[in-house]
Amino acid sequence: MRLFIALFLISFSALATTWENLRPGQDYKLTQSFELPIYRQNSMMSFMKGEGVYLKEIEPLALPGGFNMVLYIFDYKNCPGPQMETELEIVEVENTSPVVKAGTLLESCELKVYIELKDYYKESFFK
Repeated sequence: MRLFIALFLISFSALATTWENLRPGQDYKLTQSFELPIYRQNSMMSFMKGEGVYLKEIEPLALPGGFNMVLYIFDYKNCPGPQMETELEIVEVENTSPVVKAGTLLESCELKVYIELKDYYKESFFK
């Protein structure tokens, strides 16, 4: 019985957190790898599963046309330098149905992730 409980707790902790449960002032890890195109270069920057981030702030955004989004701003712990900047790219959250898409970019060592408000209660790519 103890083994079952231990395995359950280990597998539960490996799951991603929903966007609504992310809190500023907390450390998180990426639950999937992805790449973003480096600004004005013909190369990619890799973000690897397990890398650490620190959630600085969450901002609700109301865009024209009634398009509501939420912006998550993280300090990226493995930032190669403040001059590093990537293009905004859509990253699909793995194993979500329907697929959750997040607009993602790196700017001055801040990983900025934009999601549609409709996805706020769905799985993120952080744990």
